[in-house]
Amino acid sequence: MEEPRRVIKAVAQDFREMTPNRLQSFCCGGGAGLVAVAEWSEARIRAGKPKADQIRQTGAKIVVTSCDNCRHQINELSEHYNLGIQVTSLTELTVQALVTK
Repeated sequence: MEEPRRVIKAVAQDFREMTPNRLQSFCCGGGAGLVAVAEWSEARIRAGKPKADQIRQTGAKIVVTSCDNCRHQINELSEHYNLGIQVTSLTELTVQALVTK
């Protein structure tokens, strides 16, 4: 859990940790492949509200995740709850930092 944070802190100008985090972190609501099941869309969005609130509280404009299910779900949460964020992966964030430096 610490290694990705070290990388993010090295390449991001403004790292903001969600609270709670690590083992107590909230699920985004799209886990176990539910993000791919259309009939669960409303339930996923409702289940993801705590994660949306958690993201909003950080004030961050970019959210980094290494999980494709989370990435898709958080994009949907952003649209539904008007979070105005960009969702990216650790790899993309690192590559972008290398390209711009």
